[in-house]
Amino acid sequence: MFIVYECVACALAALATATLLCAAGVVFLVLKQGARILAPRSRKLTQGAAHLKGRWMAAESLDS
Repeated sequence: MFIVYECVACALAALATATLLCAAGVVFLVLKQGARILAPRSRKLTQGAAHLKGRWMAAESLDS
């Protein structure tokens, strides 16, 4: 009977591992697809933004 319980435990462990790997893959695909959808929208938002005019100036050192 011990061998049966051991086989069932191994089968449950394998099933749980496969389920977690499948869920991780689905989450990855959903995030990838969401980024593909949101990327053009974020580009449209930043294209209409006002550009700052002027130049960055380095701060003068305290020695001079």
